[in-house]
Amino acid sequence: MPKLTRPKETRGELVKTVTADGLILDGFLAPPRGRTAGAFIFIHGLGSNFYRHSGTDFIQPFHRINIAVLLANTRGHDMVNRMATTKGERRTFGATHERLSESHYDLDGWIRFAERRGFNRIFLCGHSLGAVKVGLYVRRGKRLRNVRGAIYASPPDMWNENYRAVRQSRGVAVAKKLRRTGKGGILMPKGFMKYDQTVESYLDKMDPTRKNNIFNFVKREFPWAQKFKRPQLLIYGDHDEPVKNNNPKTALAVFQSVVPHADTICIKGANHNYAGKRRVFYSAVARWVKNVIHTTHAAY
Repeated sequence: MPKLTRPKETRGELVKTVTADGLILDGFLAPPRGRTAGAFIFIHGLGSNFYRHSGTDFIQPFHRINIAVLLANTRGHDMVNRMATTKGERRTFGATHERLSESHYDLDGWIRFAERRGFNRIFLCGHSLGAVKVGLYVRRGKRLRNVRGAIYASPPDMWNENYRAVRQSRGVAVAKKLRRTGKGGILMPKGFMKYDQTVESYLDKMDPTRKNNIFNFVKREFPWAQKFKRPQLLIYGDHDEPVKNNNPKTALAVFQSVVPHADTICIKGANHNYAGKRRVFYSAVARWVKNVIHTTHAAY
């Protein structure tokens, strides 16, 4: 694992928070100079971590609008990790082992951290699987008092099209059989996902009865986003592949038609990770946050 160091040319501090189930998470808090209008909490995607997103290109657009940036690790950081706990032991997590059903502990821990630092205007942003975690947190509906907006960047529709629904149906059957024989902790057979997953982690993401596939563009089902009346943004690159026919514009149009109070942005020439377009991505999100602050200032 890379050594945790403060990003070069970025003013801030390495920070920690503790989850309700006893995990110690690392992050990086970069406040702007002078007064602060709020905090932007960024939740990384599958197998990533906070220090992959800690460059000045990310942070500066938010500092220009007086927003602090909190880059947050979750228990799913990197593919496998050994996480410190409040009991002095270490537990195995990472993308290979994490469960979406536990992700609210991580987001709640970081929101509590931000509130303790005095931030009462918080924007939650997740990329890829991190966007799913933000959506799940919004759906849960707890500790949202100071969450002023939610940004979903390139969330996957985990059951439909991009992950080949027929293949995943077979995968769920295989995983359930393995779990029944006491093998929930082993890795799934190859061919169902592009990366290693334990049987339990796979089921937590892919079993439709768990109801964790909340970006269901094919079925056009977003009751959780409809219920959340605060500002929301769905953003994709036009070379991403989240939905049927690999057409991000379809996903954006579907989401906005079902959740008319939400906003959408399509980044031209960007793929799933916004390679070569990250500065455009960060700036677009910062502009959206600025607009939300200005248009909702009276309400908050």
